[in-house]
Amino acid sequence: MTRSAAIVGAGVGGLSAALGLSRAGWRVSVLEKWPQVVGTGAALGLWPDAQSALERLGLGDELRRTAVPYEHGEIRTSEGRRLTPLPVSRIRRTTGRFVLLLSRTSLMNMLLGAVTRHGVTVETDVRITDPQQLATEHDVVVGADGLRSAVRRAYFGDATAPRDAQFTAWRGSVETETNWYGETWGKGQIFGITPMEPGRTNWYAAVRHESPRDDAGLALQHLLALYEGWPAPIEEVLSSSKPEALLQHQVFDLTPPLPSYVRGNAVLVGDAAHAMTPSLGQGACQAVIDGVALAGALAQGDDVAAALRAYDDERRRPTQRLVVGSARASRIGLAEQWLGLRSAVLRMSAPVAR
Repeated sequence: MTRSAAIVGAGVGGLSAALGLSRAGWRVSVLEKWPQVVGTGAALGLWPDAQSALERLGLGDELRRTAVPYEHGEIRTSEGRRLTPLPVSRIRRTTGRFVLLLSRTSLMNMLLGAVTRHGVTVETDVRITDPQQLATEHDVVVGADGLRSAVRRAYFGDATAPRDAQFTAWRGSVETETNWYGETWGKGQIFGITPMEPGRTNWYAAVRHESPRDDAGLALQHLLALYEGWPAPIEEVLSSSKPEALLQHQVFDLTPPLPSYVRGNAVLVGDAAHAMTPSLGQGACQAVIDGVALAGALAQGDDVAAALRAYDDERRRPTQRLVVGSARASRIGLAEQWLGLRSAVLRMSAPVAR
């Protein structure tokens, strides 16, 4: 008998789970609240374990054609003093793979195209008011509906509301490449620049105790003022950015952690399960891995309850450690005091050149 899954949310985690389950022979419906599947966003960094997960979905070749390697980067101070390399070179040495960068639009199009080819139904403009009713109609309900998950709230209650991380993030891109990549750290502020796609550069900014602006043009002017005097090419990148492409949001995460990602035949993936700050660049990676791990567990046999327990055992602890680690990294990067000590520690931890 063919089993069925209802996946609430057509983001990275939801589409990954949908594709994996469809390839395993499940009948899958994806229910998305927005009128269309949202593919907007800045660059995403896919670490080697996320690349391996996409390969299990049959998307390895397409990923390598689309993405660009993140070969080098560094952390420096707002005065331009180099502190330490980013770990991208070390990852290449230890795993044999680069971190790969691509736009969220490209990743979403990749996943959505594959899901469509496998005959998965994706319904848009669907508001789920009773996730528990879905659970009576399907063998599994997957909550992939993000930070403010209706599925999580229905099964775990309002006590699992996201926590304000006390900073705002802005993201954008410019139609050019730069000669410097990495992060610049100041007092309560970070500015990052990464590759994105051939001919495009991704940037992001994080500022403690700031809020998004209603007007994107004014937000860019505000960022230019906040980062005035910071080393090149920050001012050039901000000046070249278009307001209509600016993304801005107050950052939240899920702490304290959930006691389980499973309730009955409902299961959480991605931000619905373990929303984290962007400081470690792991959100999309872990959403993909969740979806593939869930599909893999459910493909092992007919015992759905045992498969969901296996998924929870595999994914909950490592993802919750990343939530804690990412929150710690945010506090360090956005520190407002002891900046000299922070710089000294980073310089001391820099690997010795070989």
